[in-house]
Amino acid sequence: MNTQQLQCFCSVAEHLNFTRAAEELYLSVPTVTHHIQSLEAELNTVLFVRSRHAVSLTKSGVTFYADAKEIMSKIEVSKAHIISKDEEALKVVRLGITSSVELEFVENKLKKLCVEYPLVMPEIIIDSYEILLRMLKNYQIDIMLASKYMLKNHPELYFAKIYEYKTCVILPIDHELAKRDEISVSEIKKERLIILQSKEIPYSIQKQSRNPYIFSDQEYMTITQGSSVSCMTLAYAGYGLAILPEFYIPMDIGKHGMTKVPLKETETDDYGVAAIQKNIIVSAFYSA
Repeated sequence: MNTQQLQCFCSVAEHLNFTRAAEELYLSVPTVTHHIQSLEAELNTVLFVRSRHAVSLTKSGVTFYADAKEIMSKIEVSKAHIISKDEEALKVVRLGITSSVELEFVENKLKKLCVEYPLVMPEIIIDSYEILLRMLKNYQIDIMLASKYMLKNHPELYFAKIYEYKTCVILPIDHELAKRDEISVSEIKKERLIILQSKEIPYSIQKQSRNPYIFSDQEYMTITQGSSVSCMTLAYAGYGLAILPEFYIPMDIGKHGMTKVPLKETETDDYGVAAIQKNIIVSAFYSA
């Protein structure tokens, strides 16, 4: 067993895709496949279930991933850090987020964590909500950022609130509705709207029986995007008004001549960090 085998295994386990793993490692797909097969032969077990259209971890693969990731993480951080005089081992905490914008809201927590636990090294993973949730349950990440509503069907998870949020309309500061306390869907019926794909974020709706993010009554075509960053970029460029939860809205939108106004048809929800089990590092992040 060698480090390249472990690198290949970890990358395939995280992407569940041999091609993406090969691109990440700057290797060919046959080379990655060879390393995985050699590792499986050495461990005398099957780590992945492969089909024509999908790749998934076996039970043995899930178990081995946690150990392999820990080994690789320690190898990486040991290259840049000197073990303290009491030989306390460095600890890697894997944090899952769905958008880089979310890091703005936890930067202060990470700063405090760095001061209080200098031997803790965060590893930030960006992926979709469903993939991060699966990774959390498989112990492939330690913490993920999410809304309380997203986790309502997962009572086994610990959740700690960071702040309350609303879903907002992002619009130019000189728009006629920009100074309103809230905006109703009916008031932006004639606007072109930019929204996230429904799979990207589960929304909770308080006052409408239908999902207002479908906006079936709009007079203009609604633009659907696969990421919050794409939604904001198009809004900045003038393609329409973006509809996003506050944790996807950058703090510096004023520099782009934009502002945010809460959407009337949505309720306030809690946003924070979730974990599958408590330990000293996870608890420290909660309280940071």
